[in-house]
Amino acid sequence: MDITQQQYMIALAETGSITKAAGRLGVSQPAISNWLKGIEKQLDTQLIIRSKRGLTLTPAGEIYLEASRRMVETRDRVYHDIGRLTGREAEVVTIAGTPNGGADLFASIYHHLSSELPSLELRFIEGYNRTSIDMVRQGTVDIALGTLAGDPSAYGDDIEYIATNSQELILAVPHGYPTAYDASGIKSTDPLPRADMSKLTGLPFIMPDGEISYHNALISWFLKTGYVPNAVFQSASTRSIYNMVKNGNGIGVMQRRFFSPLDRISPFSLDPPIRVFSAILYKKGRSMSPEFKSLLDKLCKLLKR
Repeated sequence: MDITQQQYMIALAETGSITKAAGRLGVSQPAISNWLKGIEKQLDTQLIIRSKRGLTLTPAGEIYLEASRRMVETRDRVYHDIGRLTGREAEVVTIAGTPNGGADLFASIYHHLSSELPSLELRFIEGYNRTSIDMVRQGTVDIALGTLAGDPSAYGDDIEYIATNSQELILAVPHGYPTAYDASGIKSTDPLPRADMSKLTGLPFIMPDGEISYHNALISWFLKTGYVPNAVFQSASTRSIYNMVKNGNGIGVMQRRFFSPLDRISPFSLDPPIRVFSAILYKKGRSMSPEFKSLLDKLCKLLKR
């Protein structure tokens, strides 16, 4: 049952953007734009109004959206009922991820994956990075959405991974601390000044604990540079570390994606730099159904967008 057009409409309504809808579905923006023009011409009425604030559905658009959702639900029910009739139970795939980033990511892609792969029953378990990887190793979960840093072989030869994207680790210094500067104009692609750790000696340091992927890489960095952190707080949550820094409790290291120019924080590049990369991890040698392979492929496309 081809419900491509219905998925386009649902994605447009839920994201409020052609760009975001295309990213969610893994298709080009022109594909969705051309479909929208074609369906509006076919129906001789406007379904969506575009403005600077995003997309707004017209009354006709609301009717089309409701019908699209019913068609997707019908497709899922048909596949489920036929599966029961033929004795094929839905394959359960359990995915682990962090309580913050992993859970947010799963929530954003769950509907799309469920619609695209109705023969799979997707479940999510919260676990910090190293715990999630250990659950894959132990067979408790099928997939972990995690991050890796340093030498991937350190995670063991029983784990396979697909790298999706990488990020620089930054040193974040709150307003009022030595070397702090006005970073309100910093853009995501701008180069950052190098951190002068000699001017930050003895300052409170917000430390990642062993659950965080870059913990060991950061410890090695301290040994190489000779910097001795004055650890006053330790957390398995990168978001908690950033919030501690943002509130002026100390300096800390985290992925650059956490930095916002709206916060009174000064970002610096580390010297030498440390990078981490997001990855889809699963147990080496596990048997893979065609549906599981398709899930890995779709996850990879969604996470690389």
